[in-house]
Amino acid sequence: MIDRAGLAEFLRRRREALQPEDVGLPRGPRRRTNGLRREEVAALCHMSTDYYSRLERERGPQPSAQMLASIAQGLHLSLDERDHLFRLAGQNPPARSGSGEHIGPGLLRVLDRLGDTPAEIVTELGETLRQNALGVALHGDLTRYTGPSRSLGYRWFTDPATRARYAKEEHAFMTRMYASGLREIATLRGPGSRAAGMVELLLDESEEFARAWNAHEIGIKPHDTKHFVHPEVGALELACQRLVDPGQAHALLVYTATPGTESAEKLHLLSVIGATGRRVASTTGRDARERSPEAASQPGVRAALEVERPSFRATGVQLYNLIARLHRGTDDERFRADLDLRVPVQQRQGHTAGVDGRRLFLCEGFRVKFGALIVRNAEVHSPVDRVFAVHVKRAGVKVCVVAEHGADRMAR
Repeated sequence: MIDRAGLAEFLRRRREALQPEDVGLPRGPRRRTNGLRREEVAALCHMSTDYYSRLERERGPQPSAQMLASIAQGLHLSLDERDHLFRLAGQNPPARSGSGEHIGPGLLRVLDRLGDTPAEIVTELGETLRQNALGVALHGDLTRYTGPSRSLGYRWFTDPATRARYAKEEHAFMTRMYASGLREIATLRGPGSRAAGMVELLLDESEEFARAWNAHEIGIKPHDTKHFVHPEVGALELACQRLVDPGQAHALLVYTATPGTESAEKLHLLSVIGATGRRVASTTGRDARERSPEAASQPGVRAALEVERPSFRATGVQLYNLIARLHRGTDDERFRADLDLRVPVQQRQGHTAGVDGRRLFLCEGFRVKFGALIVRNAEVHSPVDRVFAVHVKRAGVKVCVVAEHGADRMAR
């Protein structure tokens, strides 16, 4: 039976004990008391403010086990606190195992403080439980998968799109590594475990896995340096550090780039376009029907591009994708980008861009893809150079992109 008074009291105390800094939120000048607001906790728990508020007021329906698990995670409860929460709500606590999905509060606090580098928390089967914003910008939202596909090891053998994110020269090694790692986990957890079930599933679905499994290799560990292929910024070489929670068999993976390298510049750019995408989503309104071309000129949506030194090279398609990310949520057919490009003026023959007064289209292929991408006050290098340099300036952050601009590249 649910103990409404005890549940309400426990939730209030835990909310008041949790500080904004503990969950990666700014304290702000208007916060007068310690602890989180109800609406902040509700957002962390992925539920409505009204639903959470009713629980603190001893009202509302009995929360389901799934809802309680979300509350426990959002409030950064320990395993003992989580079990206590379940009992107060009249539910049986989840069985404790070495591979549960409840993330320890210590690991969550570390993740919440990693704002300038990609990071994620994964299970021993490679299931992503939580990512920070830059982690999503690097890998995409890996928490969206369901069923066996939640496991990166499973997707490696069944989803070509997953492999496309890694350098081809790493594929053979990673096949051996995933088979070796799954064998170790299946042996540790024993028959009937989720790891053993995944082995049976992959043996039925992947001949490549079957060959690697039959090789019976053990002890093949991941490389400390990862080589990713991002669809928008291209190749990245990142170091991967692991912080392990042995009690839950979870690992916090942190990806860093050597300062001053091309990969560091690309991570910088991902942080810019990732933040911009979130601002655009909030600025353009809840209903897609409310979006309009004028949104591109509103604060928080407008992008300013200017030229400085090249940071890395990108194809025309990648440049298109980058600018598209900057203006996510707008209608491509009607969208009119208010971009300020300043390129060193070089009067040469054979420009691929079409000039109409002060309007400069990058090229026909680019214009068709974007609908009406208009660039003001700009010159473009000739096809002899085959490069178009732009510098993304966003909220004080500057990242330079150099892209090939030949019409044959842009028209893809």
